[in-house]
Amino acid sequence: PHIVDRMFSADGVNGDRLLRFAAGIAWKYALTKEHYGRIEIGPYAGKLQEMLFGDGPPPREINAFLMKLHSGDDEPYFYRAPLLDRHKGLNFIRFSVGGFVFFVKLDRRDAAWLPMAGWLRGNSNLLIPAMRYDALEEGRMVLGARKANERLDAYLEKVSINPTVQ
Repeated sequence: PHIVDRMFSADGVNGDRLLRFAAGIAWKYALTKEHYGRIEIGPYAGKLQEMLFGDGPPPREINAFLMKLHSGDDEPYFYRAPLLDRHKGLNFIRFSVGGFVFFVKLDRRDAAWLPMAGWLRGNSNLLIPAMRYDALEEGRMVLGARKANERLDAYLEKVSINPTVQ
């Protein structure tokens, strides 16, 4: 089904567990060497560590919003390492895994412009926006790489279940 520019539901998800996964990816990149892509998470390092290695619920300052980039072929073939990002003055760590883009919020302020049902902390019934592939930088990067490299494009076309229509 065509789900672009709509929300789709993911019921029965353990939002706190998925948030810990996302926070763990961010934490790994906060500890790695600079030439492997280290990110500086600043004053929230202690909160992130406490959440990952403690037993309590995730703190209010840490949450994540999830978006799905829909390419038309449902083949999740791109990943992006974490990077620091800011939206409307709030601090995020942004990365992508298998067609999903995670926005991990490390900020005491709320991101009220995003729908509450898309946040992971404490949520088991998510509403995830499905965006056109080129709506976010991650998708545009993949499309640009395909255009710039005929062999990559041919390979992705070959492994795709539903080849893209040009």
